[in-house]
Amino acid sequence: IANKNTDFLNKYVELQEVENIKDAFKEKKGVVIVITHVGSFASVLCKTAYLFNNKIFNAVSWDYRTSECPITKKFLKAKMDGMNYFYRGEYFFVGKINAKKLFNSLKSSEILIIAVDAPLGNSKFVKINFLGKKVLFPYSAVKIAYKTGSLILPLTVYRDGLTIIGKFFEPIEVKDDNFQEYLQKIFSTLEKNIYEHPDEFFYWTSPTSWVTIDKL
Repeated sequence: IANKNTDFLNKYVELQEVENIKDAFKEKKGVVIVITHVGSFASVLCKTAYLFNNKIFNAVSWDYRTSECPITKKFLKAKMDGMNYFYRGEYFFVGKINAKKLFNSLKSSEILIIAVDAPLGNSKFVKINFLGKKVLFPYSAVKIAYKTGSLILPLTVYRDGLTIIGKFFEPIEVKDDNFQEYLQKIFSTLEKNIYEHPDEFFYWTSPTSWVTIDKL
């Protein structure tokens, strides 16, 4: 990804149920792609942006520039610069998000990528059934979709041998402010991929991290 290698994307990354993302784009609305920290999602998202190069992709991200480790900063900068080569958008760093710019990007039918299993600054949380337990997660992705009239598009990622596979699910229209109900629908979809590919689930600092997974 850091090397902006399109040959890698074409050879090793496969997209499934692409009709679902095409259907979302037909609506001429913003699209919020929701993921969990499972698998090589960066590769899948870059392949998606490469495939739809007329679309602008943005992402919510931890601000790697705040890291005290220069090696971490150098590595993540190279990776994220490579990702943005395909995205052609911008990163909205947690804690420094310009809400007006983010909302305007979605209202201009751009794409926003959010990992829903990650804390987002001072976001409010709701309790979700996840992996058999009740866990608090931020509902920011659903609220943003509701406020901007955007569609939610769940994406799961896993490997089959050397092939990285991304599967898109049917777009979800957020019709009201029952954010807990919509977020539960998202997690009920995404958690199936974790049950099928538990070795791909790697977000250690989340409420569902490997540090606490035995307590769930």
